[in-house]
Amino acid sequence: MKKLLPALAVLLALLICPAAGAAQQADSTAAELAADTVPGDSLPQRPPLSAAADSVLRALRQLQGYTVTEYHGETANYRAQEGVLRLEGDAEVAREGDRLLADTILYLEREERVEAFGQPRVIGQEQDLEGDVLYYDLATRRATALGARTQITSDATWFVRGDVTLEGAERLYGSHARFTSCDLTIPHYHFEADRVMVIRNRILVARPARLYFGNVPVMVLPFIVQNLEEGRRSGFLSPRVGVHDIIRANSSHTRQISDLGFYWAVNQYIGAQLSSTWRSGAYTALLGNVDFSWRRQFLNGNFGLERYWRDGGGKELSLNARSSWQPDERTNMSLSGRYASSADFVRSASYDPREVTQDLNSSFSLSRRFNWGTTALGAERRQSIATGDVSMTLPSFSISLPSMTFFAPSGGGEPRWYNNATFTPGGISGSRSTNDYYNIGANRRDQELTRLNLAPSFSIGNLTVSSSAALNRAEIRSGTALAPSPSLPDLDLAGFRREEATWSSSISYQQRLIGSTSISPNISFDQQLVRDTITSDKFLGAPVRLSFGTSLNTDLYGFYPGIGDFSTIRHRLSPRLSYSYAPEVTQTELQARVFGPAGGRAQNRISLGINQTWEAKLREAPRPQQPLPQDSLSGDTISQAQTPSVPTDPTKVVLLSLTTSALEYDFVQAREAGNGFVTQNVSNSITSDYLRGLNIQVQHELFDRRDIDPAEPADLGQLGRFGPRMTLMSTSFQLGPESTVVQWLQRLGGSSRSGNIEDDGGVLPGPPESDEPAPAGQGSFTGNSQGTGAGPWSASFGYQYARPTRVFGVDPENDEAVQTLDGNMSFQLTPNLAVNWGTSYSITDRKFGSHRINFQRDLHEWQANFNFYQTPNGNTAFEFFVELTHNRDIRFDYSERDLGIDQDR
Repeated sequence: MKKLLPALAVLLALLICPAAGAAQQADSTAAELAADTVPGDSLPQRPPLSAAADSVLRALRQLQGYTVTEYHGETANYRAQEGVLRLEGDAEVAREGDRLLADTILYLEREERVEAFGQPRVIGQEQDLEGDVLYYDLATRRATALGARTQITSDATWFVRGDVTLEGAERLYGSHARFTSCDLTIPHYHFEADRVMVIRNRILVARPARLYFGNVPVMVLPFIVQNLEEGRRSGFLSPRVGVHDIIRANSSHTRQISDLGFYWAVNQYIGAQLSSTWRSGAYTALLGNVDFSWRRQFLNGNFGLERYWRDGGGKELSLNARSSWQPDERTNMSLSGRYASSADFVRSASYDPREVTQDLNSSFSLSRRFNWGTTALGAERRQSIATGDVSMTLPSFSISLPSMTFFAPSGGGEPRWYNNATFTPGGISGSRSTNDYYNIGANRRDQELTRLNLAPSFSIGNLTVSSSAALNRAEIRSGTALAPSPSLPDLDLAGFRREEATWSSSISYQQRLIGSTSISPNISFDQQLVRDTITSDKFLGAPVRLSFGTSLNTDLYGFYPGIGDFSTIRHRLSPRLSYSYAPEVTQTELQARVFGPAGGRAQNRISLGINQTWEAKLREAPRPQQPLPQDSLSGDTISQAQTPSVPTDPTKVVLLSLTTSALEYDFVQAREAGNGFVTQNVSNSITSDYLRGLNIQVQHELFDRRDIDPAEPADLGQLGRFGPRMTLMSTSFQLGPESTVVQWLQRLGGSSRSGNIEDDGGVLPGPPESDEPAPAGQGSFTGNSQGTGAGPWSASFGYQYARPTRVFGVDPENDEAVQTLDGNMSFQLTPNLAVNWGTSYSITDRKFGSHRINFQRDLHEWQANFNFYQTPNGNTAFEFFVELTHNRDIRFDYSERDLGIDQDR
């Protein structure tokens, strides 16, 4: 209805002919001279004018102070006594590029009225308008179109019909209005309104408004008010209330009304919003938000505050802020903040499985780039919703200095060994962090940690000189350590602090031998300094340790015959072998107490790390494939599943890659302590090109340290009893129609279907775009000729295995492993029905922890959504809503939520 105004304004300009001093041709000869002034129009062109007539018309058009109005018709009859001009047969009035066409046009000069009959049509520069009959009163400047028909394009094409009256160029009245976005001959749905008033670019009011599916009325509203102002503007928010909140099926049902509020556009840079939410029997909330955007200053962000009043008493507060600012090209500042006064309240009031397991992160960063380097300052706070634990880092800083190059080669001479010597000052970094645990235990102690690091280096040719220094300070504010015997009391560790400083310097030289084989001898010095209660709060330095050794890096290859699509298979073994020796040093009695007996023992160590890959060369390079359309649902795994897994090298693929962390062994320690292993944990990583997203991480702890008391000086440096055990395993992979495994299965099944699936539209599966638990429905709704179950699909799986490490003070009864299995599947059940299911299953507890199920059904111009949520703490929610795809504000929903906050009241 908003764009009917320009069309009727065209009519207004066309018909005010006498007042504009128009040059009129009222006889049939003059009518023949009226050529079409709208180039490229699809209507039949007028016959060409004679040279004399064309010269007369050009002269009329060039008269100063006049606006030309041209009339045309098969017959033109002007009755001078009555002042009536009648144009019949393809009648047309043209003025300044705008045209009125009809079978018959009457101009009643004395009554100052214009009438058009026989499918009148207004062709304007902005909008076309058709109708059954059209009237215009020149005296009152009122235009009326009966049975008006037009199309309005604004995000979607709307087909509008009705009787409209335009007063001036700003105000429009309508009756019996009917409009729809369905382009079918018999539309699936439409809206009707008895009375409509539109003030151009300001407001639209319609009453009453009825929604029809076919010819069946399904919803009626007493009135509709719509703001038509463009750009930033103030106004009331659209409340979110479902049918179940108005008509309650039973007395135990919980109602909720949200978004009752107002938005204030302060100016073009700042906006503010105030709204409220009410949940029966649970809480009343007031939400405030301020957003700002100043593009010229590269400043934008928002700040939000939520205040909750519980029905049973008590108040809760939640904060959310985000901002970024670039005051100049060298300075960047960013801020993000999330805070909740009660993690228990968030867990009990949320039905999003992700929200109850996530952390509330707040961070600040400021960086400045100078000619001599870059500085950065930051802070971070993390609040766990699941446990209530809080950790904070304030401040953290770093100073990064650029590398400097000396002795650049001059001219075109042969470079010398000392050319391009490089000094890397490295960076200075530091941080101070605190941990506040909700439940204090043996391994959960409130403490403060302070760290400082520095690491410069200098390289000349193959020679490298490097050094590093670090200072770590830890203070336990509250905590306990379990006693080794039930008869002994637990130890109170509050107030214990320890400062540890280390420095090291090393010199290494790298010599290339054959191919990729290289050897690197090195020599290093290092020392450790400690200050704690044992050292009487004074720094005590360990003896300076001298060590020297060498490392060897090489690649070994093995080639095997090909099979299937592979012409050759290659196994690459990349061992990294290193050796170091440190002579024995003499320790004082106090040094032995602080650093342990192993602090002065000689070290004779060997370390081995291995990387392995199995690669295959394809007999035929894969054909280049056109990129498939990306899914409109951001963050969805379907876009990855649709993208073919094409290796970087089109003729080579990685069948399997295995990376093993270095394992270190000390021969002296083995002789004196009976156990030579130095490495406490060993990890393996597995990846492959043939299972998209495959990533397996496995970690084993090598020693049982439950008998090693860290407070006992004799146990310092001891690793415990050798007993390898897996403590961590995680794996994840994805499947889709383009996955190689799926294509192989199709070949084995005799399917000749290509891996390239044509996507003809339909509902695209995948999780919703927004992170909100109840977002508007998403999807592309076009025709899809595929059968049931066809179309894009994806599946991702993840497995986690975690077992606590065996350290002193841990109760053996809490040694059970925790295993969880996560999965997410998206597929197209029918061409118009998409399904997404995300779940988490606890293998340890043998029960599902969370669910997110979403069904999206294409109803042509409408979309139906079925959502079910279950959080690990037992909160559930079921939602069903139908919304108009071309106007998401037109929505009808129903929801049932069983939250912990309702059960606690």
